[in-house]
Amino acid sequence: SLQRAVGDGLAALGLRVEEEVQLSSGYSLDFVVDWRGQRLGVEVDGPSHFVGEAPSGRTMLKRRQLRSLGWRVAPVPYLEWNGLAQAGSPTPSPDLEVARQQQPQQQQRL
Repeated sequence: SLQRAVGDGLAALGLRVEEEVQLSSGYSLDFVVDWRGQRLGVEVDGPSHFVGEAPSGRTMLKRRQLRSLGWRVAPVPYLEWNGLAQAGSPTPSPDLEVARQQQPQQQQRL
């Protein structure tokens, strides 16, 4: 599955990967990783997360609410992941640096 492939890609980077992390807010994150001294959420966005090529309202709302709870989140859109895999990237991985630089609105809570 796509989520398993992303998890394998994160593990191949040498990261400690927590899968399906339930937050006290009621949300869950597909993965949580420690990246350069920060805990980041990783969300795998399959086709149901999009309307055409744009993220759906539901997906955008979740991202916004997670940021307001203090989380930095790296989305992994299926189209980008599939493109990396087709390009022959030996270990596709999400762009965690982009998420690390996001400014959450408050301290993260589990």
